[in-house]
Amino acid sequence: MHAVLTYGPGDMRYEEIETPKPGPGEVLVKVARVGMGINDPTIAEGHWPTRSDRPTVAGHEFAGVAVALGKGAERHHGIASGDRVLAEQVAFCRACFYCRRGWYHLCERPQLFGLNLDGGWADYMIFPENSIVHRLPAEISDGAAIALESTSCGIYTVERGGLRMGETVVVLGGGFLGLIMVQVCTIMGAGLVVYCEDDDHRLQVGSSLGAHVTLSLRRDDVVAEVRRLTGGLGCDLVVDHGQTEAIELGSRMLRKRGRFVVGAAYASTNAPKIEFGAICNQNELTFIGRTMSGGADAACFARAIEYVRRGAIKLDPVVTHNLPLADFQRALDISRRRIEHAIKVSMTP
Repeated sequence: MHAVLTYGPGDMRYEEIETPKPGPGEVLVKVARVGMGINDPTIAEGHWPTRSDRPTVAGHEFAGVAVALGKGAERHHGIASGDRVLAEQVAFCRACFYCRRGWYHLCERPQLFGLNLDGGWADYMIFPENSIVHRLPAEISDGAAIALESTSCGIYTVERGGLRMGETVVVLGGGFLGLIMVQVCTIMGAGLVVYCEDDDHRLQVGSSLGAHVTLSLRRDDVVAEVRRLTGGLGCDLVVDHGQTEAIELGSRMLRKRGRFVVGAAYASTNAPKIEFGAICNQNELTFIGRTMSGGADAACFARAIEYVRRGAIKLDPVVTHNLPLADFQRALDISRRRIEHAIKVSMTP
């Protein structure tokens, strides 16, 4: 079979390798479609640690068909040969403090597809025994399925913020994930959804997907506009998945006792100094972290599948490109540079 292997920083190769065989509890999956995750370009550049003992098959967003099941896998995962399936990003140890409480996304010894566990940028892949496997309903296409991982992360981000019906929420950038969060905020009953982006095409898409107000991070004084929209008070919640600068920017939009969910904080040398003493102590702001799609209690992945199945969350407008897996370098370039209004890029093995 063919696969994209990560050898090291800036060294990814499309090569022919041996097709894996499933062991006990494992599932061999024929990959139908894979996604370009938000972290994949930075993984390719070497900003995330991958295995050092051998090259790793890239990719943590994928969907396919179960074609062979190891001993006990059918009962363990609740699937059968021929089922359309996908797995969550983390395969967990099941033994640490966090796993025993159902918070497997915080596992102390996680295996992560595309990092220390072979991922899905290949013709075939293995779902290990400790992975979290979901069956795909017929209503969800392969193209939409590869975006379910990000969709579940978007649901978890908004829920971590404790969004209440009628509140004003600002979705601050985030690209593809930001467009998911716009839809989630609408589903959860936000009174006003403000979507801020630096890309005009994405602003148009955000408006079509339910944002009540769109603001350009390049042209608009977004802090002043949010204050104006809320009668000078500020918004109740900011959800973000972008640069560190967003923390300082978003904190100035919040009302006193407002909440800020930090879905990512990619460092930048241009990031302003954040005076946490002033913004936290004087205004009693709450900053909340979020990693991946939550644990068993959140059940965000299963809910993402259901939302997309019944059309409450629309993925077709945001999965904009599909290329052959052999053209993965071009897919990386399109994703990085937003060529042809790219939002979410997928590939077919």
